Amino acid sequence: MRPGVLALFGYLVMGLMVPLTSNASGEQLPIVVIIMDDLGNNRAAGMRALSLHGSLTYGILPNTPSAEVLARHAHASGKEVIVHAPMASVHRLNPGPGALSDQLGHSEFLTTVRGNIRAIPHARGLNNHMGSALTPIPEFMGLLMAVVAENDFYFIDSRTTAATVAASIAEHFQVKHLSRDIFIDHDPDIAAIDTAFKRLLTLARRNGIAVGTAHPYPATLKYLEAVLPKLQSTEQVQLLSGSAAIALRDASRTSEPAIAVKNSSSASRSTVGAAINVAPTH
Repeated sequence: MRPGVLALFGYLVMGLMVPLTSNASGEQLPIVVIIMDDLGNNRAAGMRALSLHGSLTYGILPNTPSAEVLARHAHASGKEVIVHAPMASVHRLNPGPGALSDQLGHSEFLTTVRGNIRAIPHARGLNNHMGSALTPIPEFMGLLMAVVAENDFYFIDSRTTAATVAASIAEHFQVKHLSRDIFIDHDPDIAAIDTAFKRLLTLARRNGIAVGTAHPYPATLKYLEAVLPKLQSTEQVQLLSGSAAIALRDASRTSEPAIAVKNSSSASRSTVGAAINVAPTH
């Protein structure tokens, strides 16, 4: 199909046509990405989160009671799934099953990452759950990105610490990536969620794209159920999945109207030696 024809409909992303959403002047609308994290332990909350309007991205914790059923339901509903990989925290909190830490040997670390990925069917990417003790360590981020690359995944840095090097290591491994800008519900109060969400929209308008992380808290779900159905019409932004946002961002940089989000198969497999809204470490 000719590029001019594609431009009439949208962008080709991993075999799916993503609508090209523009304003009245023909300019592409700012992109908002919402990662709904911590799914897997509470099936009812997870199912409610999956019913939210629009193209959210769902971070599912591996080896949790409802992980597989939620992942399969998300996929069947056309929602994007990523592995919400548990990682060590500086506060010595328990990240949950399949936790990654620098106390694991290299072989065990790689085996654990691959096991976490196998535990979440239909996953397209990976982000970190907690991780303030692990994401600053280039050695282990290199191991992680080697597996992310071999699975043709993208990576989202949850930025649970300003010291993270995950995004720079992803770049080294030619892994497509985004970084979290706003914790939407760090304070799970409706007024605080509203303030954080408006900051997310402001960042999207300023930078062209902004990434927010949320959780299936009752207040968060209530708020998003109210605002997401009218988000594009009232706020003039477009809500996209992680993979679609990366594709459109990269296409806008290269002026290519059709792009598939696939990580380079030649990415290095060797171990390699201004945060916004960085919340207290996890």
